[in-house]
Amino acid sequence: MKTVYKLADGSAINVEVSEKVANTLARLEVKDNNDARYARRHKNGSLEQMQEFGFDIVDNSQNVEELVIQKEQHNSLSQAIEQLSPKHQTLIQKYYFEGKKLVDIAKELGVDKSALSHQFKTIKQKLKKLLEKSSTFSL
Repeated sequence: MKTVYKLADGSAINVEVSEKVANTLARLEVKDNNDARYARRHKNGSLEQMQEFGFDIVDNSQNVEELVIQKEQHNSLSQAIEQLSPKHQTLIQKYYFEGKKLVDIAKELGVDKSALSHQFKTIKQKLKKLLEKSSTFSL
């Protein structure tokens, strides 16, 4: 059986080989083609190739350490708010999370604005004490 044998310089010659050798050569050629196709397909999206084209893989836009600290502080603050009385929690919710003004909250609760301001001062003092117990806040 004749098969085409490709030389290293790119030229090809016809060589007489046994059927077993011809089948083996055919399987090797198919495997080489499949391997080359796989390499082309997977190299296009590889991290190495992205770096070669100037893509920055590391996200430098956010400081991971700062994000972790902010998350810890958020958790500490949430835990501190949970330790306040339900009345104080409601005031915090209305003012800081719902964005209501002190005047509007005072009208809604039927209290004087100055009394509400005093309550907020008390709430802030309690939160400060609770957060000072937590090591994640530096006040």
